[in-house]
Amino acid sequence: MKKTIEEKASKMVGDGKTPNRYWVSVSNDYNYVHKEDDGVSYIDYIGDIIEDWQKDYSKGKMIGMFNSEKEAFECADSFFIGEKFEDFTINRITIEDRLQGQVRETVLILDVETGKTFVDTW
Repeated sequence: MKKTIEEKASKMVGDGKTPNRYWVSVSNDYNYVHKEDDGVSYIDYIGDIIEDWQKDYSKGKMIGMFNSEKEAFECADSFFIGEKFEDFTINRITIEDRLQGQVRETVLILDVETGKTFVDTW
């Protein structure tokens, strides 16, 4: 039986083995920034405050597996936050690999105090 990209990724991302592989995925998931009582701002996953977000609202797709970081970055850079993709709007673009796990993530962030959004990459 041939394994899907998602099945391979679930077993290989961050496993620390070589040869290294890279995966690019996109989703409608986003983050939000909020201040705690201590005055410090935190960025968290929207599913933490919207009950059943993962089950009811989250949509995404694993775009592909790549043999090189360059190929993965080129693929990820061909998408943009706010782009309509299949049946959702892209709010998160993620690159993962075998050695590090998450390599890069670009995500839409909602500031709950102002209602404004911004994009951040790490």
